[in-house]
Amino acid sequence: MKWETKQEIREQIWEKMTEEDIAQFPLPCYGRIPNFVGVEEASKMILKLPEFRKARFIFSAPDYALQNIRKFVLQNRKNLLVATPHIQEFLLLKDIPTRMMRKAVTIKWID
Repeated sequence: MKWETKQEIREQIWEKMTEEDIAQFPLPCYGRIPNFVGVEEASKMILKLPEFRKARFIFSAPDYALQNIRKFVLQNRKNLLVATPHIQEFLLLKDIPTRMMRKAVTIKWID
């Protein structure tokens, strides 16, 4: 299959994830970076990237599926730039105390 636009690719992925029942909360997965079965394991892969290890600043969208990645960024004492929902603003998170990290990476805290 050949796609004409990124939107066509997104729509096919969302449809396939729904058909295969691998999309997870928040549902439906359409219109967002989808959360999926195995997101925790997939998120850990960023820790192996030399680009991640070298980076001082990391950008993340606020989507739920990226929550683990945001946590890894803060745990590794990197600066995290997060877009608020609908990219209205950006927040710079740095030097977040360990006890606050769990909340700091959530969409509710970001919004």
